[in-house]
Amino acid sequence: MTDDDGYYSAMAANVSHSGYVANYYQLFNQSFTPFTWIYYALGWWQDAVGTAPVALRIPSVALGLATWFLVRAFVRKLARSASLAANSERALRVAVAIIFLGWWLPFDTGVRPEAVVATSVMAALVALATSIEQRRAFPAALAVIAAGIGFTAGTAGFVALAPPIAAAPAVWRALGDRGRQAQILSIVTIIAAGSVVGLLAFADGSLRDFSRAQQIFLGMQYPETWSTEIVRWDYLLNKQGPQGNYAKRLPVLLTLFAVLGYVMTATLGDRDRIWPPRLRLAAHTTVLGFLLLWMTPSKWTHHFGSLAGVGAVLLATVVVFSPRIAQMVSARRPLSHPVAVTALVGVCVLIALAGRGINSWPYSWLLGIPHPLTPPQVWIVAYGQPVWWLLGTALVTAAMVVVARRRAPSMVAVAPWLALPVVVCVAFLATTGYMVGGFAVGAVRTTSTYSPWADALEDPLAHRCGAEQAVQVLDPHSASGLPVASYIGATATGGVFASGGWSPSSPPPIASGSVWGSHRPGPDSADPADGAGAGTFSTPWYSIPTDLRGQTLSLYVSGRAGNGNDLRVGYASLPRTGGAPVLLDSFSGLGEGKAGATVDARQWRSVTLDGPVAPPRGATAVRLIASDTSDGPGGWTAFSAPLVQRWAPLTDIIPSGSATAVGWPIAFLFPCLRKPIQADGINEPVATAVTWGDGALAGVGDSAFLSDRGGLFAPSFSGDAVTQLSARLADAPDAAGLQVYTFRATLPSDGYTVDPGSETVPGWSPAPNTTFSTPVSPNAVVRP
Repeated sequence: MTDDDGYYSAMAANVSHSGYVANYYQLFNQSFTPFTWIYYALGWWQDAVGTAPVALRIPSVALGLATWFLVRAFVRKLARSASLAANSERALRVAVAIIFLGWWLPFDTGVRPEAVVATSVMAALVALATSIEQRRAFPAALAVIAAGIGFTAGTAGFVALAPPIAAAPAVWRALGDRGRQAQILSIVTIIAAGSVVGLLAFADGSLRDFSRAQQIFLGMQYPETWSTEIVRWDYLLNKQGPQGNYAKRLPVLLTLFAVLGYVMTATLGDRDRIWPPRLRLAAHTTVLGFLLLWMTPSKWTHHFGSLAGVGAVLLATVVVFSPRIAQMVSARRPLSHPVAVTALVGVCVLIALAGRGINSWPYSWLLGIPHPLTPPQVWIVAYGQPVWWLLGTALVTAAMVVVARRRAPSMVAVAPWLALPVVVCVAFLATTGYMVGGFAVGAVRTTSTYSPWADALEDPLAHRCGAEQAVQVLDPHSASGLPVASYIGATATGGVFASGGWSPSSPPPIASGSVWGSHRPGPDSADPADGAGAGTFSTPWYSIPTDLRGQTLSLYVSGRAGNGNDLRVGYASLPRTGGAPVLLDSFSGLGEGKAGATVDARQWRSVTLDGPVAPPRGATAVRLIASDTSDGPGGWTAFSAPLVQRWAPLTDIIPSGSATAVGWPIAFLFPCLRKPIQADGINEPVATAVTWGDGALAGVGDSAFLSDRGGLFAPSFSGDAVTQLSARLADAPDAAGLQVYTFRATLPSDGYTVDPGSETVPGWSPAPNTTFSTPVSPNAVVRP
């Protein structure tokens, strides 16, 4: 998956209900003007072929093929203009194919707009090169249209402006042969083609809609600016996660190396003689593309995908041309061997730096994939160790020297430069092979179970509903209490725990079994205050079933866990002849978050008594011991007696016909779950949530569940009684990142009447003055 696949797919699916392209998941469904046409196209595709992950990969595959044909056409004429020998031309074609795959696959195989931008950049580049070579205005006008299509596809569309800017001086000179008047008329025609930007940008909304959307955004979140571009590079090189995995690092770092090589050699000799015009155009476009990314209001690394086509052209051409450049950059002698060695060492260091990125992909359980969440390694060869790349480069260089001496003695002086394209291509083959091979191995390993990659091969149209088939939850309707084994040790101190001591707005999710808590409902002036007071409570000992028969020992927790409150489970062996239980072990921190983090919420959370807190060998009885020492309002805790619950398919707990709050990070994997409709300013209530998260209530910490972010699910989350169920993948129960919630409505959802109406206002009129009219401070920038 690529980032935001589920987000953008959901946005496109809701257009037919809302009547316009909007944010959907958050920001009060703000208009997405001027980046809207791409969602109409995606929505049309989803209506035609469905939302199976394989089906939604077809547009990016088509764009990849289109970009490749454009790359190939551009490079073919570039090679001919440089009068390359046949062997060099074949080497260039092979290199650009290998590098293009290494660029496209990790960045542009989803539904994000970077694939569209990359295609538009290459289309504009081909058209502009043709315009300059043929001295015609029409191809340049087509280039402006192509750039406009990419510019209005998304925030990374700024990169689509790079080709027209880079080619503008050459186009001006090329069109000057027919006289100044004809030249000016041609330029006006080309500029007029840019009107496509206005058509695409404002076909779905007016300037007023754009201004209103910006009011909402700036009233909640401070945008990134050019001065924070370093954040993107921090994600790429410092954050150990999918934003900077090994496959994303390599093409970006080596393309920057090619840019540096171009800039240095362009200042050392006759640039026009060394660099063919098409290569100069590609280099200037790439440089401008990197610079224009500074303009984006967010700094995610997936924006680099907009450079996939032109970046591959530049990198492949620079490394293949390096021997030729080394000979031509100086009229007296080629670039010295120390310069070549420095370049090769620099490339090896960059490849190793890329290899330090871990094997991680966005919001993925990485099922079956070898070496997940670690840097790539094959046998003893670690991609992140420079020594392997230096050793391999030395061997390749030595081989090139030997071959040059035997077949082309005139090339011996530049033999080290001949090693450069080989090393770069081997690095891309190793990286792409590791990536594709890893997913292939993962698919083979999970053919009898479930993984997104195996499912794509076995069920490409998602008739089995993707990940939905593999998810199991502990069904609270199956909960049953355990029989009391002994009352010895059942005590209560402080008088703070009682039956019914939970939040009235969030009753327990179970119908059977005892529940206790230290919550005191009452007015704000109640004395003592809600949650004040200290005390402990020990339940009776309950018998542990000798045969759980597919059930799991568990309980439910609400209120505060941690920060003065503690819930402990104790296990004992009951003597057959009676008497006091023999304590075997106990574990504290039930209901707390990851690494003991405090969780303080009225929502109930299911806690399973397995894994590190499972009954030890010989245990026949279990009890719970609660301690409430948090002396202050809201410091209460509540819990159920130990229960047994049955693992049930996810579909069993989703009410028929109801909407499901599918979290955007994994929505792509659940094509059959119906998302809520957002239309006429009304959010459809949800009965269930399936989200990405690891830890208590982590899945509902996303913006879509937050009122102060204008979240789609916020009304249901804040108004309903919410329970986090224990959830797992049936064949990978230890996989982290999957959470399931149920929503029990406490308020009527149909207590209103929709009175349709309309009001016409000028599209250029100011947006309404609301609380969002005041931008937030720079401290409100949103980063992971």
